[in-house]
Amino acid sequence: MRLLTASALPERHALISLLVLLLLSFGMLTGTASAQVSAITPVASPADDNAYRYLTLENGLEVLLISDPDADKAAASLNLPVGSGDDPAGREGMAHFLEHMLFLGTEKYPDPGEYQQFIRSHGGSHNAFTAFQDTNYFFDIQPDQLEPALDRFAQQFSAPLFTAELVDRERNAVHSEYSASLKEDGRRYFSVRKAITNPAHSFSQFAVGNLTTLDNPPERPLRDDLIDFWKTHYSANLMTLAVYGPQSLDELAAMVTPRFRLIENRDLQTKAHTAPLFADSFLPARLQVETLRDIRQLRLIFPLPSQQERYRDKPVHYVASLLGHEGPGSLFDVLKSRGLVESLSAGMGTDTGHETSLELSLELTPRGLSQEDDIIALAFDYIKLVREQGIAPFRFEEDQQLAELDFRFQERPSPLHHVMRLSMQMSTGRFWTG
Repeated sequence: MRLLTASALPERHALISLLVLLLLSFGMLTGTASAQVSAITPVASPADDNAYRYLTLENGLEVLLISDPDADKAAASLNLPVGSGDDPAGREGMAHFLEHMLFLGTEKYPDPGEYQQFIRSHGGSHNAFTAFQDTNYFFDIQPDQLEPALDRFAQQFSAPLFTAELVDRERNAVHSEYSASLKEDGRRYFSVRKAITNPAHSFSQFAVGNLTTLDNPPERPLRDDLIDFWKTHYSANLMTLAVYGPQSLDELAAMVTPRFRLIENRDLQTKAHTAPLFADSFLPARLQVETLRDIRQLRLIFPLPSQQERYRDKPVHYVASLLGHEGPGSLFDVLKSRGLVESLSAGMGTDTGHETSLELSLELTPRGLSQEDDIIALAFDYIKLVREQGIAPFRFEEDQQLAELDFRFQERPSPLHHVMRLSMQMSTGRFWTG
């Protein structure tokens, strides 16, 4: 396979090497999706003695209530399947900027620092993040303060002020985040990944925002564009909420329903990202990224169709478990014995609903850094072996049994991580508590 070299850098630099390759003909990665479950019913692990209740409010907002009588913290997370991929042209970073502004005062609680202060003063924490397809807001707090915290939290989505005097302060805060990321290798690598993406795909655009994309001239006030984005992207029918506390399910429902049903249902639809992540003429390709720290990493990335509807049978998980196996005769075993790698892992990348990827990540030794082509050749030899041998029933059953054991004997997550994970899974329809 011919590789296209995007850049050649001096050998003295530490490198992250990204190899973007055409989809291999794994028969098990394609095919029709499994039938959808007709009813949404939380199925909890036998090790999970929490009580769960799912409900849909009259405005279309989906809610999962979790009652844990022994909880020492209460928590909530609201997810919206809108993110940087929805930013308007010329207003890159708008989704992130809106995330910032929602925290800064509501009709009922106009003080821009009131919500944050209330959470902190009652032993809690709060934050939010904006990803390509999601924006997630979350907090935890002392259990007896859950109801007043939810009152403040809900107001941010039903009656935010977007105070004009705070617009410049927050656009500067967003710019500071952008500036700080310029010296973070993880962010730099992510930016390069975006730069090689198909320009027709929203993933390629700048996501964080800065003073240029979030400019605020009198002839085009940033606040006007902010409110327009909020009205055209934020809607109760798109939102999913998970709430965790020691209160009974009836008590949790009484806290949530009257507050979150006030969020307006604008009957919006999520944006479909249907353009291919990589232009047809681009693949296969090889990219080298210069790092600031001493990082030696090689990634092989294989574009795949979306796997969101295949979450029950998990074909990518099966292939990744074969590629990431560390036992005798595995790819890792061979590379490790030759002194080429320190670690190896395989798994699925971001799933846009139309595309995803299988990614093989290797941490290289100094010797391995100088023998990347040999490592790539060995990786493809191993992939060829997997393809030729096909699916081994005993390996599939072994993975199945391990997954069942993980589910049955799972460790109890923190309330905050539990609600964050569940609110996001509800957004994608992958709804399970284990």
